[in-house]
Formats: sequence, structure tokens, C-alpha cells
Amino acid sequence: MWLFRAEAEFAYAAADIVLDEGERARVEAFWFERDRARYVVAHHALRVVLAAVLDRCRAFLRFCGNPCPGGW
Repeated sequence: MWLFRAEAEFAYAAADIVLDEGERARVEAFWFERDRARYVVAHHALRVVLAAVLDRCRAFLRFCGNPCPGGW
């Protein structure tokens, strides 16, 4: 089990380091501070875990997404 705290100070420091341009734009689109912090921490945490498993630098991991099939 992995636990990460969604604190804004940590989240925004991580955002500048590891989030790509599209992810940073998405962060800015959230209305609520708590949602922005959770998004950043979730993406940063995923990179930390994947980097450890894949033996790669977390700053070089990039994600892509596909449109939701339900149209949401």
C-alpha cells in the first residue's frame, strides 16, 4: 500500500517538476483547491511508484489519455 498526502504546498512543488504542460493546464481548470492538490499528488504518486518499478526517472514518465467512451 502506498500513502501520499494531498497537501497543497507539496503538490505545487511537485507540479512544477514532474507534470507536463497538458497536466498543468488541467490542474488550472479545477475549480477547487483541494481538487487541484489531489490531481497533482495523484499524478506525482503514480510517477513515483512507476519509476521505482520500472527503474526509470519519474520526471521522464509521460501519460496520455483517450476520450472517455461514455462521452463524460
